[in-house]
Amino acid sequence: MADTLDLGSNTERCAGSSPVTRTRLIAIITSLVTVFCVLLAIALKIYIIPIIKYNKAIQLYKSENYDEAISAFSELNGFKDSKAQIENCYIKKLGEEKYNYIQNIKIGDTYTFGSYEQDNDISNGKEPIEWTVLDKDGMTLLLISKYCLDHQYFTSYSPQMRTWETCTLRTWLNETFFNDAFTSEEQRRIIDSTVPADDNPYFISTSQGNDTKDKIFILSIKEAAEYFSSDDARKCQGTTYCYAKGTVKSEKNDNCWWWLRTLCDTTAIVAVVDADGPIQYGGTHGGDHFLATGNAVRPALRIELGF
Repeated sequence: MADTLDLGSNTERCAGSSPVTRTRLIAIITSLVTVFCVLLAIALKIYIIPIIKYNKAIQLYKSENYDEAISAFSELNGFKDSKAQIENCYIKKLGEEKYNYIQNIKIGDTYTFGSYEQDNDISNGKEPIEWTVLDKDGMTLLLISKYCLDHQYFTSYSPQMRTWETCTLRTWLNETFFNDAFTSEEQRRIIDSTVPADDNPYFISTSQGNDTKDKIFILSIKEAAEYFSSDDARKCQGTTYCYAKGTVKSEKNDNCWWWLRTLCDTTAIVAVVDADGPIQYGGTHGGDHFLATGNAVRPALRIELGF
């Protein structure tokens, strides 16, 4: 009697615990599957997919598709020896001598690229443009012309349209100057740069318009302060052609004032670098058909060296 009752009690307890046990078992299995999926996803992202892409890039290199291989290795962000492989691609593509020359280019160096009228004698053709290297990132250079190259208005539009985004100088640089100064091969080397609408630190409330994408641009106040170490470094002379076009030459030092793209306290006034090198945060009038100014254009651009 007692045994029967005990057996019944044990059976009842076992039967009652089964649903709980199954629930716990399902939860454990679900957790394990989740952990496995997470680990698999991590492995795919960190190792498996990069290995597949790396092997594809190696095949592109071996088949001498160096441009595609460079892009493929670059996407790997340093995985394995991808940086060294990029270097190998450039050496194979450019030759060791040219590659070593590029590697030795330093900030502050002079780099010749393109051509433009500079001596004001059109009978002897355009002269090579000298640029100062402002920055270097791998196989990319940020350049600014060593001399001011032309005299142009910042805009010929109304004061309400005098942001860099809408000014006529931007159009002139990216159409007239771009087509006149560079061959089709050189144009392919010029990078589409994101040109930020940097604020004027003294007139933050002035709207600078929107960021733009440009082949050719001029510096902002922020960039002119960042890339030049002193007022003396910002001093710039114009070419003979630039002065002949209307740029005013300083009687003190033969330098000239050059445009920046940052607006000042109103949209009718644009910042400049003056002949002695300081940044004029209060700027100068943009200039139009009724208000001519003697400021010059000092173009900037980014180029790809790996051609």
